[in-house]
Amino acid sequence: MNLPVFSALQITALLSEIRQQLIGLSYFICHSHKTTQFFLQFKEENNVKTLFLSFQTPLICFYLTEQKIFPLANLMENSWQHYLSEAILVEIEQLNQDRILKFGFRKNQSQFSLICEFFTKHPNYYLLDEQGKILYSLYPVLKKIYQLPFLSPLQVQPSVVLKDSKQLEEIYKRAEQEWFFQRDKSALEKDLSKGIKKLQKKRENLLKAERECLDWETIQHEGELLKSSFSQLKKGMSQLTLWDWLKNQEVCLKLDPELLPSEQLKYRFKKAKKLRIGLPHLEKQLLYVDQDLLTQVDQLNRLQKTTRIEELSSFKSKKLVLRKAAEQLQKKQLPYREFLSSTNTTIWVGKNDKGNDQMTFALAKGSDWWLHTQDVPGSHIVIRTKKGQDPDEETLADAMQLALYNSKAKVRQEAEICMTQRKFLSRMGKKQLGKVQISKHRSVWIRFDLERYQAILKRQKLTNERFFSFE
Repeated sequence: MNLPVFSALQITALLSEIRQQLIGLSYFICHSHKTTQFFLQFKEENNVKTLFLSFQTPLICFYLTEQKIFPLANLMENSWQHYLSEAILVEIEQLNQDRILKFGFRKNQSQFSLICEFFTKHPNYYLLDEQGKILYSLYPVLKKIYQLPFLSPLQVQPSVVLKDSKQLEEIYKRAEQEWFFQRDKSALEKDLSKGIKKLQKKRENLLKAERECLDWETIQHEGELLKSSFSQLKKGMSQLTLWDWLKNQEVCLKLDPELLPSEQLKYRFKKAKKLRIGLPHLEKQLLYVDQDLLTQVDQLNRLQKTTRIEELSSFKSKKLVLRKAAEQLQKKQLPYREFLSSTNTTIWVGKNDKGNDQMTFALAKGSDWWLHTQDVPGSHIVIRTKKGQDPDEETLADAMQLALYNSKAKVRQEAEICMTQRKFLSRMGKKQLGKVQISKHRSVWIRFDLERYQAILKRQKLTNERFFSFE
């Protein structure tokens, strides 16, 4: 339902009605709605009349209404009320034969004017004193004295001119409902489209990473080739040509001249192993992303077919539930729980042996710091750290408390905490998930700090609440 064009002709058609109903009444109160819609009430003894003014683009209009319940109480008390309370409405005039309406008020020996510009693109109101000085306006203006705009009247003529407020109010309310429906629907469509693009981008990155991981056999084979020609390797070499028994031809392998021969082999075998281990994780992530993508595309298709406000409200509620469920599921699928230190640094805590192994050796970077209770079973702790930087003392203190509490040492409330960087760790073996060998570390003896631990939990709770906020 489209609102009829609120032209100069439409304003002229309503003038006689509002003059007849309002002239001679005193201004009583103004109720504001959404900052751009106002209900002005006028009274004379028990006779109360209400004039509705809308400066909400594209729902520009005014009309008399019999509405009794208003959205908010008097929000204009500190502006209009000071000047217009008990002022008598003495004139209503259309200016320039355009979409401009002037309400003239008299209060004791003073006169005030309310100028309403019902323009489609830049609507505004101005409260003026008798010298034309602008006391208040809906939107800020640089000028201090009001001047009529240098605009020609709107040339588009309405197909139907409504001659009374009742007809206009009925059409306006239907149009307003439709407009808000379309606005909310467009916002939801935009939100879903943005989410779909984000998932598509994530899928592209995962596919790229998967292709790199699928290359682990090639890198492993290069290591085997170098191993078979180990005697030819020298530090400082940037390449080496050797015979590839799989391709049955010579191949040229690029080398890092800074590495020793043994390090050249170690680098390739380690990289191949990391890529091979990361492949199942990537495949699982791809599966989750594909499922989310299908769900969101289906939601968008259903949303685009939605034509009723009730369906849209239901859709918004379901979308909120689905979003929360998806985030909860994603968190559940992660091998770690995430916390924040008092200095806003991310700390991971492994969920179990399998989670410890996956978090430490598949997800953590070599520069990340790693903590664990010395000689006591417990969760691996990872402090996400940028290369070349060490965690601050507050972050280390928080991480050590997490290491203590998430171990069997929490019963005695004290323990020795081992800390090192991820690059100094290696697995004990395939059948010993979570167990590591450490080539370099330092240890600190700590006691459980209840106050610090509670602060960590409080930060996690606040983070989750912000994470699930939704308009």
